[in-house]
Amino acid sequence: MRLLEAIQKILVEQVQGCRLLLELLQREKVCLLDLQMDRIEALTKEKDILILKLRLLEEERKRLLDQFIRENPQYYSTEEPNFQKISLRKLAEVTGEPLFLDLRSKLISLSQSIKELNDLNKVMIDRTLGFLKKNNQFLGLFYPGSSRGEKGRLLSREM
Repeated sequence: MRLLEAIQKILVEQVQGCRLLLELLQREKVCLLDLQMDRIEALTKEKDILILKLRLLEEERKRLLDQFIRENPQYYSTEEPNFQKISLRKLAEVTGEPLFLDLRSKLISLSQSIKELNDLNKVMIDRTLGFLKKNNQFLGLFYPGSSRGEKGRLLSREM
């Protein structure tokens, strides 16, 4: 039973991590709307750390599930090509533990929300970059000395 408790604990941590990631993405969206570049940079670092933590949790979850399968071979046919793959639905069915189904639905819901918000933020970033590029070209018309052809040229005067 300790193994099932460890799996549940990892899943709860994954749910909490996904909630935090969703909150970070929502804050990122606000910063993108307000063009708060320094805040976006800080949020990006927070997201990177959180994503790394979620990856480690996922690896641990897979390791624990593999261990569960090895310890309970009666529930899984080793003749199936993907016998080491176990879903949370199957785990709930085998163990009779409804918490696995609850955690599964939370993870699915959070994953979908994260994907949608991440896609929205990506579109906003792309539009902002396009806007900045167009404005940069437009402003370049007013400063003829700063044309593209002269960028990167080193001018020096010997005295």
